Amino acid sequence: MLACLFGLLLLIVTYVNLELIKLTINSVIDSGHFPIIFLGNKMSQLELLILALAALMLVCLLLSIIRFLVNILQGLICERTLISLRRKIYASRARTNSKKVGNGIIPVISQEIEPLGGFSGEMIILPLVQAGTFLTVLFFIFLQSNVLGVAVVALIPIQVIWSAWMQKKLNRFWRHRIRLMRLLAVRATILASVPTGMERIFSNIYVNRMAIYRAKYLMKSANSYFIGVSSLVVIGVGGYLVMSDDLTVGVIAVTLGAHKDLSGSFRELLRYRQMWCDVSVRYLELKRSVGEEFAEA
Repeated sequence: MLACLFGLLLLIVTYVNLELIKLTINSVIDSGHFPIIFLGNKMSQLELLILALAALMLVCLLLSIIRFLVNILQGLICERTLISLRRKIYASRARTNSKKVGNGIIPVISQEIEPLGGFSGEMIILPLVQAGTFLTVLFFIFLQSNVLGVAVVALIPIQVIWSAWMQKKLNRFWRHRIRLMRLLAVRATILASVPTGMERIFSNIYVNRMAIYRAKYLMKSANSYFIGVSSLVVIGVGGYLVMSDDLTVGVIAVTLGAHKDLSGSFRELLRYRQMWCDVSVRYLELKRSVGEEFAEA
């Protein structure tokens, strides 16, 4: 709950930061109405610029502190979840006394549950912060110009469809890899005296890993391309609106900066979906390996 409260505060400060940047460009840098009276004092353009930059530095510091606190709380949740998972796996093995677990329990208890624990810290907080940031930035852009807002989100549906299709392929590869690694752990113990018996497993792991690399980085490269094209669309549409006197240069500059935050949040949401699918696959394999009693626990 505390992490979620910090996440909501982060969204508010993010919006304030965007507004301050816009005001600094439009009302200070791109304004000719100086000197002005500010808080009862006569200020020049340079003095007001220094004041605005100081305010922006303070907001950036506040954003960094809040992100730090949120990350620390995520780590705390992660470690507590890992301890709980390990206890339940041991308890489930003790109750069932299943021989099928055997040597395979070693990679399960040491490596396979690590992503589950790591995801537990981000399961609620990451979508709250990143989806909230995405919507906050999008709301800010639409307030400046509806046309610019449409230009920003134009390619997002294509990215979502592409990522979903590629994620299905990745899920199959990850499921196969988990089984290969578990088989490797068991065979390494049984066939320690016959190293040549491992070559087929090594080969299968290599092929599987290369397939994961190709799918993973193809999806990542395509998404980076879409984000780059989206920036060009913003520049093109925004430039036309500026030339038509329907928009100011300050709004374009802030929108491009906001688009960077928007793209970062969208990448994190895609990563979240990938982690969700990965953890779901791992959990199903863990349940199959350890037993249904663990799932009920």
